[in-house]
Amino acid sequence: MKKAFLSPLCSAFIIPGFGQLINEDLKKGALCLLSTLILVVAGLTILYHKACIAIRHTPPGPDYLKLVIKKVENTDCTLLWLITAGLVTVWIYSVVDAYIKGKEIDSLHL
Repeated sequence: MKKAFLSPLCSAFIIPGFGQLINEDLKKGALCLLSTLILVVAGLTILYHKACIAIRHTPPGPDYLKLVIKKVENTDCTLLWLITAGLVTVWIYSVVDAYIKGKEIDSLHL
């Protein structure tokens, strides 16, 4: 039961796809890692762009930071929610797949 226990934990708490790499399922592991990286970079880029626009259009003053945060909060965040949903989907898939594959591997080694 070693891989059935270790690989989903690694996918859940370290990074999605790491459990697949432990199970020696390199294609799935690389795909999960790459999709996680792409989604995180896309989300951070969108958030950075929103913050830059808010900073550019906020006049300096004593409540500058609060005004910038309020402007970022008032923008449309639909794309960020979709990216978050994609990350959660990859994460859940990675954990479940790592457990199933790990259980198969453990049953072959008995």
